Amino acid sequence: RVLDTRFTAPDDTGGPYPLVLFAHGFAVDPADYQVLLDRVAAAGYVVAAPLLPESAATGTGAPIRLYTANQAADLSFLLTQLTGLATGDPGWAATATPTNPIVMGHSDGGIIAGALVSTNLADPRLAGAVVIAGEVDPAVGPYGPHGGRVLVVHGDADTIAPFASDLALSTASNPPKAFLVGVGRSHSGVVLDPDAEPARDAIVGWLDWVARFDASGLGRFAAASTQPGWYRYADAGIDLSPIGGLEGATGTPTGPGTGTVTATGWALDPDTTGPIAVDIAVDGTVATSVAADLPRADVGAVFKDGDGHGFSATVAAGAGDHQVCATAHNVGGGSDRPLGCRTATVALLPPDQAPAGLTAQPFAGSAVVRWTPLSPVVGVQRYVVTCLCGVTASVGGGSAAAALTGLPDGVPVTVTVRAENGAGPGPPSPPVAVTATDVAAGLRPVTPERVLDTRSTAPLGPREVRHAALAPPAGAVAGLIAVTGVGPAQETYLTVGPTGTATLEVSSLNLRPGLGPVSNQLVVPLGVDGGVDVYNNSGTVDVVLDLMGWLVTDADAPRVALVPARVADTRQPGATALGPQEERAIHVVAAGTAAAVGIVLTSTRASAPSFLTAWAEGPRPFTSVQNPMPGLDRAADLVVPVDPQGDIHLYNNSGSVDVIVDLLAVFPIGSGAGPRYHPSAPRRLYDSRDTDGPLVPDVPRAVSGVAATVQANVVATETTTFGHVTAWEVGPWPGTSNLNFAPGITVAQQVAAGGPGGLTVQTSGSCQVVIDTSGTWR
Repeated sequence: RVLDTRFTAPDDTGGPYPLVLFAHGFAVDPADYQVLLDRVAAAGYVVAAPLLPESAATGTGAPIRLYTANQAADLSFLLTQLTGLATGDPGWAATATPTNPIVMGHSDGGIIAGALVSTNLADPRLAGAVVIAGEVDPAVGPYGPHGGRVLVVHGDADTIAPFASDLALSTASNPPKAFLVGVGRSHSGVVLDPDAEPARDAIVGWLDWVARFDASGLGRFAAASTQPGWYRYADAGIDLSPIGGLEGATGTPTGPGTGTVTATGWALDPDTTGPIAVDIAVDGTVATSVAADLPRADVGAVFKDGDGHGFSATVAAGAGDHQVCATAHNVGGGSDRPLGCRTATVALLPPDQAPAGLTAQPFAGSAVVRWTPLSPVVGVQRYVVTCLCGVTASVGGGSAAAALTGLPDGVPVTVTVRAENGAGPGPPSPPVAVTATDVAAGLRPVTPERVLDTRSTAPLGPREVRHAALAPPAGAVAGLIAVTGVGPAQETYLTVGPTGTATLEVSSLNLRPGLGPVSNQLVVPLGVDGGVDVYNNSGTVDVVLDLMGWLVTDADAPRVALVPARVADTRQPGATALGPQEERAIHVVAAGTAAAVGIVLTSTRASAPSFLTAWAEGPRPFTSVQNPMPGLDRAADLVVPVDPQGDIHLYNNSGSVDVIVDLLAVFPIGSGAGPRYHPSAPRRLYDSRDTDGPLVPDVPRAVSGVAATVQANVVATETTTFGHVTAWEVGPWPGTSNLNFAPGITVAQQVAAGGPGGLTVQTSGSCQVVIDTSGTWR
């Protein structure tokens, strides 16, 4: 048997071209299909169409329809011969490639084509098939899901091969597959009629998609199959969505904490040969959209749609790792297609500039250094303040001030500050001069006055600083101020400090939703403008500040510590709790001996949320020093003015509450001798969390670095039991407390404690203790 084979090829030398095997119909010759074969060859294919014995009109004998199975084997034999030529004949190898060959056939040839991909006669070397006006033939065995990429083309006016027979072949085939119908088209006219160009275009598009992996070929097939008079009766697995890939994502630093990421790749859509849009997302947010129109010869060589399908996009990104993703925009049928994600790293560079606006405010043996912080994108982890005298201090990257301690009083020094991030330190700022100055101040009580109440304006937001402008008298270095937090939205802390220092890493008051208002009386050094700042760390909260006295450098009252003594306890027999809206005088010292007293005021057994006011005499001021709460014991270390009789006055607003008053110190009238207040830069003196761990109940612990009475804020945190904290100098526990705590609640209270012998703290329960100082009494 001889296979007399007709070859139709492109009329150029641009090969090698994909190979298409063509099987003609019964009692006809390959030449009868030249209009179709020429169209396929013109699209860049070599068509091999053998004259099949026993079937061709010009064959060696009369056509016999019983040999379709043999003819399917003929085409497999032809493919074997042509594959051999591709390796042994240089001329043929330059013309045709056996990679991804496709079989196409009409009528009986359609039976053969279907058999070669979807029956037991299937040839696994074939990438797909085009079946034109075929039908089911028992001679080739049952059709089944042996192969895919089958295109069936059939006219619905075909009177030779039943329409349903080809549909059965299409139904049995694996996806992807399609069934193209020509309306009113005959058995051969479906592809050979002069106006059957849409069918020929659809066939070429299908061949491009299967043999060349050309996605736009599928788009051309889809476009041709929707021309008037043509439709797809059924299809499956045909995806007209874009294809492509995100091939690279790189990060480039442009400065400290800043940089760019560049995404590169390619994309095209089957429905168009033009460029399509690609979205570039960084860390889940679309940063830009670009056209995939850059030259990519490698992509063009595969998909035969030109080279303009590459993309490259550069967008701004901070230092660190970023997830970069690309998504191609769909055109026509299909949907947008993710092209993948990659990680791009922008390296962190050290800060390239120094903090600006450096100033220094002197205090006793210390200074508060302030600056304008660098942009957050620099990723500052800490600021380091350096004195040329050898003293340094460091604070976190969110700070704008630091306390520099250990400075020699009266000696001018210069300080600088620099920023550091994970890549290293930045340059130092220009130096600024400061001279630590030790001043001594006594107490001058005043009628309590409300100086800030955010409930009449707006609450403090997270990490917000609010300024309170005061009007201090001449010589004032600090204010005696009660701070109250009301209605916190979440757990937070407040810091009250000199103007510009509220972000120092110290705290004044701790708040938590559901525990009612909380107060703390503070001695706050004044800023250079005579005012103070309030900082809120988290959520929103209202803040109330009440001014109760000044610490001034003229001849005002010193502080004389006493052996702690209990002067009132409404729980004792014969005593009664303070009732609602009740005012009561408490005798604390001999008449005419003190301008004020230092006391610890403890509230317990409160029947309702309330507030307490403490003052000397006259009309009750509209201020508060403590906020009793049912179920909680609360203690407040207070300085309260005394009336001429030696009494203080207490007022309870709501419900009933028991109060306990422990006398700790007196402030004698006039300029008598005794320790006075020496303001220092607010700083953290002790933190058991970073040193020696939780305090054990009833075991005293010495705090180092104390040689005088300190004005300090004591914080009990990580509490696991109910209990209290006492701070004193040396010796046995004095039997009093400075603050009370409950499990899981952080409590802060300012105290004046310790002395030349040092500072001792003790708890009656398990907790961590933090101590921040703002000066000494000496």
